[in-house]
Amino acid sequence: FVPVFNTLVAVEDYEFLVFDRWGELLFESFRPGEGWSGIYQGSLVEQEVYVWKLTYKDGRSGEAKQVFGHVTVVR
Repeated sequence: FVPVFNTLVAVEDYEFLVFDRWGELLFESFRPGEGWSGIYQGSLVEQEVYVWKLTYKDGRSGEAKQVFGHVTVVR
């Protein structure tokens, strides 16, 4: 899973986090385009709903943004 941006957004100060339902951090990335494969500590996570948080700055407007969502792992 990877967040997708509008091509008009110049992304800076990127941070992408994925948490389990108890709030434990499972994945962290500071590189746009790097996604979470559903792996945590070397193993595939359980079939479940996970919460993600994306923080970045729009390099064109200078506006800081924070977006939340969820992703469901299904096998």
